[in-house]
Amino acid sequence: MKNFNILVVGAGIMGSNHVRTLESMDGVKVSVADISKEALARIKSKFPNAETYDNIDNALKNSNADACVVATPTIYHLETAIQIAEAGFPLLVEKPLATNVEDAKKIAKAAQSNNVLLQAGHIERFNPVVAKLKVNMKNLGDIVYASAHRFGVPSFRKLDNVILDLAVHDIDVLTFLTGERPKHVAGEEKKIISGQEDLSTLIFDYGSFLAAVESNTVIPIKVREMSVMGRGGIARLNYINQDLSIFKAEGDKLSYGTFDELVTRVGKGTEVRTFIQKEEPLKLELESFIRCVNNHEKPLVTGEDGVYAVAAAEAAIKSTNTGKREKIGV
Repeated sequence: MKNFNILVVGAGIMGSNHVRTLESMDGVKVSVADISKEALARIKSKFPNAETYDNIDNALKNSNADACVVATPTIYHLETAIQIAEAGFPLLVEKPLATNVEDAKKIAKAAQSNNVLLQAGHIERFNPVVAKLKVNMKNLGDIVYASAHRFGVPSFRKLDNVILDLAVHDIDVLTFLTGERPKHVAGEEKKIISGQEDLSTLIFDYGSFLAAVESNTVIPIKVREMSVMGRGGIARLNYINQDLSIFKAEGDKLSYGTFDELVTRVGKGTEVRTFIQKEEPLKLELESFIRCVNNHEKPLVTGEDGVYAVAAAEAAIKSTNTGKREKIGV
């Protein structure tokens, strides 16, 4: 990779992860901007080669950045992303793109108006297990149902609504895998241990299939799993371990030689074994972003993708308040 300068705006936990990953990449020089001097001091202690700025204006003027990553709290995405876009810098904005669909659309419009690349930071699209399932979707036949579980762990940090913080990942992954965007949603959410909703159960209608998406920050065990079911088989993936199991249906065989054969074979399926080269999704995401900037390519996760994911999350939150099935639209 040729020399590439990148500015990370936001020095919190996610910003620090971006800096750590970028610092490990050959030819990449990192700068960090944050209004918190304490946060910048922590960055400097861990990554002494990173330049730090306590003012985004100075950072944009003096960091010689080729592109920017927005890793601030979501409530600041709109202001920060528009400022960067209007300054002419390509940008990757952490998920969710914004706290609501109108702000997400403003960010996408600012990038388009200023002719700068915008990548939404839906990291799970870069998870090798998701990429492997994407190329094996044909083994499942027509998709009829999916379920996702994204749990834990309780956090001392103030997070977004659990739907915006967690469920939005799986909403976007299902769009990536199937090429369909959700059209309607119905859901419930509860306050269990925090002052805001920290547990949700959602049913999305993607048109040709339904998907149950469950998420919470309640249980002290981290779970990141998804099952995708088609007429021809089922796939089960584990985001954390990057494990994928695919089982194809046995076919149309209706008769069996013995009762024992029926018991042992019916419903088992034939496993399709796949090899997955396990890698850190954040590293793959950032490499892809830099490559798109250098080669003027369309990112894997566009601003439009980010807008639709926020629209789905917003409709889901509305459904939990109204108790009704809500339409998803932008």
